[in-house]
This record gives sequence, structure tokens and C-alpha cells, in this order.
Amino acid sequence: MAKIKKDNNGQGQMIQSNQSPMSQGSGEAKGGKSGFLFGLLAFLTALLIMTAVLAGAFYFVINKNINGVASKYRSEIQGVFFLKWMLPEPPDPEDDKYMTEEDVRKKYRELRKIRDQLKNELKQANEKISSLEKYKSEVNKIKAENEKIKKESEQEKVRLDTLRKQLELERKQLNEMIASGDKTGFKEYFEKVDKATAEKIYTEIMKEEKLSQEAQKFLQVVEEMDPEAAAKDLEAFGESKIPEVSAILLKLKKDVSAEILSGMSTEFAAKVMVKMAININNGQG
Repeated sequence: MAKIKKDNNGQGQMIQSNQSPMSQGSGEAKGGKSGFLFGLLAFLTALLIMTAVLAGAFYFVINKNINGVASKYRSEIQGVFFLKWMLPEPPDPEDDKYMTEEDVRKKYRELRKIRDQLKNELKQANEKISSLEKYKSEVNKIKAENEKIKKESEQEKVRLDTLRKQLELERKQLNEMIASGDKTGFKEYFEKVDKATAEKIYTEIMKEEKLSQEAQKFLQVVEEMDPEAAAKDLEAFGESKIPEVSAILLKLKKDVSAEILSGMSTEFAAKVMVKMAININNGQG
């Protein structure tokens, strides 16, 4: 295809074009496709910008609660996924800037009531703590007293055991002195030990000696009695006194005991003889 090109003189000159009709058609197609893509890209960019602007506007209006939008429509906005994140934190109903004067007074009365209740509970708790501390102090005091009494009791027991052993030993020594008639030893004993203690021991010993002497006199009387009369008198003591009757008969001469037993009833005599046998086996005869 030929084109006319004008020179500087305004004269046209025929120029032979090197492009064929097919090549020209292909170029126009490419140019149309590029234009479409460019237009689409421009549209998408504009749409994105508009979306960002709208989103920013929505965010500003909702987050800043313009005209109370967030407060009025909070529940509806929370139902929309891509809007709920724009909501501001819910206002604190107890924030003074959201409270009226009456609300402030009401809240003040509530807080005073709570304060008074807490003060009362604190007072009760302190009283309970004081009571428990007093109880604990009493318990500790009782424990200390019990420990003291226990310790004193143990010490007293040791002292009494020691004293008992000492008295037993001294009593034995006194018995030996009395039996041997050792007046010098007896005198030295009284000079060595406490007078009241020694007299007490001596009194006990003499009491036993007196009982022993009285027992000997009683046995002598029984031996001198008529066997049948003695048998009746001893049997009159009754079965509850069989241990004593058997002990008396064991102290008598064998022939006297035999005569007295023969004077008793068969049943009573048998019981006395059994008891006498037991005493002999136990080494009490």
C-alpha cells in the first residue's frame, strides 16, 4: 500500500509501504486487547480505591460512634462479619461521663451500702479472730499447766518411790533392832533420821507386834478351851470366815486342831480342811 509523503516544498511523494494488509490487521488486534486490559485494570484500581475510601468512612463513622451510630445499631453491626471489627469497645456504664447526676448519686449510695457491709463483715471477722486467738491462748495455757502437772506428778512419783524404798529399808532395820534388842542401834537410828518419820515407822511396827501378841493370846485361849466348845465357837463364825478359821487351826497344835475339827459339822469341817490344805500348799502353814 502506497502512502503520500509531503516534502518541505509541499509536494507530495508517493512512498511504498512495506507493511502488508495482514500485518496491519494484527497490530490493530493487539492494540485493542491492550486497551481492554488497561481499562479493566483502571476500573479495578478505581473500585479498590473507592472500597478503601468507603471502608475508611464506615470505620470512622462506626468506630468514632458518629451521631451515635455504633450505640444505636451495635447489635446489627455485630451481625455483619466485615463490620463488627470496626465497633469500639462498649462504653463503661459506670464511667462518670456516661452517668447523669442521679446515676452518680445512686451509685454513691450503692457503694456506701457495700462499704458498710464490708466494714461489718470485717468487724465480725476481727472479733472471730480475736476469739480464736483467746481460745488458742487458753488452750496453750492449759497445755502448759498439764505439762507442768505431769512433770510434777512424775517427780513426785519418783520421790515417793524413793521414800517408800527408804522406809522399807529402815523398817527392816528397825525390825532387826527390835528383834535383837539393839538399843544402841535404835538410838543411833533416831538420831540419824527425821524424828516424826522414825516414830511413825516405830508405831507401825509396834502395832504389828501388838497384833501378833494378841493373836498368840487368842490361840492360847482356843487351845485351853474344851475342843467341842471351841469347835462350836469357830463354826459360829460362818462360812465367810473359813479362811480365818483354817489359819487359826494351822497355828494350833495338830492334836488340838484334830479334836476341834471332829467337833464341827461334817460339811463345815470339810470346807475348813480344804482351805487348810490350800494354805499348806501355798506355804502359809
